[in-house]
Amino acid sequence: MKFTGLTEFERGPSLIDFDVDDLGDVDLRNQAHVSAVRFVPNKSSMSVFIDLRLDADPDRGVSFEFVDAEVLKIEAYLPGGIDPVYGFAHLMGIACWRNVENGREGFSFETTALCVELYATELRAHPVPASEC
Repeated sequence: MKFTGLTEFERGPSLIDFDVDDLGDVDLRNQAHVSAVRFVPNKSSMSVFIDLRLDADPDRGVSFEFVDAEVLKIEAYLPGGIDPVYGFAHLMGIACWRNVENGREGFSFETTALCVELYATELRAHPVPASEC
């Protein structure tokens, strides 16, 4: 598993704290909110993105890209998962794991709106202006 733009993390329980290049250590559950989850097809594969906006600095955000994604499961938590006052979801965690049966590595991410399990070859973090989140 390759990590670009953030510190590599261990397989195991879901994380909410990440060390992201150009942003430092960020608690994405308590210091940010989800602005979009995107499924973007490429020529030969797909990328899945989670875009987050920082609460303390709305002009900044971070986008996590799961590269060469193969989605295994999507579970929606709607309608209760969107904050009724502000209209957004929160990141509950991202986990990295290995399927012991076939040796493939993947990720799970959970927001208050949906949960996704997928295989991916890389996780990239892109700090971006909030206008692009």
